[in-house]
Amino acid sequence: RFSDHNVEPYKDALDAVGFQTRVLSGQEGVEDFCYLMSATKEIVGTEQSSFFKFAAVLGNATKARLYFVESPDTKEKLLSRFRGSGFDYQWKHPLLKRKIVIEKYKSEVQD
Repeated sequence: RFSDHNVEPYKDALDAVGFQTRVLSGQEGVEDFCYLMSATKEIVGTEQSSFFKFAAVLGNATKARLYFVESPDTKEKLLSRFRGSGFDYQWKHPLLKRKIVIEKYKSEVQD
């Protein structure tokens, strides 16, 4: 969850390249989850969000892009989060293999 002023630069950048984006605010977490579950095209969100991960697996979207940024400071935290999380992303079901995409972006910036 971000405050509105933190998310606007991302929304503007996505809008500028032709994506149709929506920013939700003033809702409870369960309402956000239901909104993600009901999306029918593509959802994009951070790998850190358990609501987003479950909506990606269980929801109606045809594509779900989970992204994370790897920097020198976050690499070990990221690896420890994957271990034993139940979300190892080694999907066996063909639908999940097609539907869920993990995108890693590298950064040299220290967190």
